[in-house]
Amino acid sequence: MSLDPSIVAALVNIIQTGTSPEVLAMQQQLLERLLLTGDVAPSRIPAPRNISEVGGYINLVASLGETDVETELIASALGVAPPANLLSITAGHPLAMVSLMNDRPAGSKQPTIPLTFSLRSDFRDAIKAALATIHTQGGTLPFLSPVPTLPAPGPTFTPPKDWLPAIGRALSVLPPIALNDPSSDPVALASKTAGGPYELVSLGSGAGAPPAAPWFALKWAAGALTEVSLPTAQFIDLAPIIAAAGFYPSSPLPSPASPSDTKWAVLTNITGLVPGVTTLQSELLLLYSPNQVGASALAPYAKSVWDGTTFS
Repeated sequence: MSLDPSIVAALVNIIQTGTSPEVLAMQQQLLERLLLTGDVAPSRIPAPRNISEVGGYINLVASLGETDVETELIASALGVAPPANLLSITAGHPLAMVSLMNDRPAGSKQPTIPLTFSLRSDFRDAIKAALATIHTQGGTLPFLSPVPTLPAPGPTFTPPKDWLPAIGRALSVLPPIALNDPSSDPVALASKTAGGPYELVSLGSGAGAPPAAPWFALKWAAGALTEVSLPTAQFIDLAPIIAAAGFYPSSPLPSPASPSDTKWAVLTNITGLVPGVTTLQSELLLLYSPNQVGASALAPYAKSVWDGTTFS
């Protein structure tokens, strides 16, 4: 029994005009099937005249170890769609940038704190565990971390000095929440000795907070960076907690030269980057397709190799 043409037309109309994620996924699958199985280009070999010739083709690809091509060959001979998990379909990137709910502590800065921050998916569980540890001590750690994008090629493009943000290996503490009033700011730059060196800390509270102790913290006052004494501050040392998640601040932590100097806020993750082995391309392909990388301004630098500090 033939399929009613009106039903076919209705299905085609749904696929052409639908905008839901499910329909868009179907559109992509149909395009892939058309590319792989449709008569886009004529065959370079004559059509088999009998089952013996079909068997000859199967024996040929089997002897070459091309088992997936063998599956495609049989499907083509039968006139049916091959399996969807063909090796000839370009694999998608294995990772993604995901959104996590941001810490938004009460205070005058709360309205400016983003609701979410972006994080590479393989770092998600570790960061969630680190934040949970901070929360048990009554602390918070708001982030400013937008989704990285591949720059378009152009005559004005210059390669970044730091490649880690482009491959999802950097987070930034939200700068405006610190250096205002260390006695109430969610995050501070503080030291247990006058004059530093300073470290990244979070203000603890409640029963789980660290014991009160004397600290010295930095703040901007009258356009200058000054040190204030806090005799009974309850600060959580963030470095070992976020280090357990693979992220580290600069060491030593740089004191800002101006309110717009936010190097102190950057946390980077170099876990798994092997000097002399890991390439920028291998990292980019974790987040982007080969076509996206090839069409970006980063394509000429894709073969750069991690040297322990940067890709060069």
